[in-house]
Amino acid sequence: MSSTELERRLAHEQALASTRIEGHVPTTEFLADCEAVISGAMTREQARAASLSRALAKDLAALDLTSAPHSPASGPGPAQTRDA
Repeated sequence: MSSTELERRLAHEQALASTRIEGHVPTTEFLADCEAVISGAMTREQARAASLSRALAKDLAALDLTSAPHSPASGPGPAQTRDA
């Protein structure tokens, strides 16, 4: 392992320790990206882009779930009202 790789690993471990203190639990995908950056297989910019892409996909999936029409059995949806 090169000194540069050791420096990247130390920086990564310190950053993870700091975020874990704050309650952040990194995903396996994020950790895999970090390992790729440490080994030099991926740049930091590529790792950031991959992380952003996953976050945006997750946000879009959440929006799709919240905008799905409600069935009549489940009660009125956000744009529906019941007649009195």
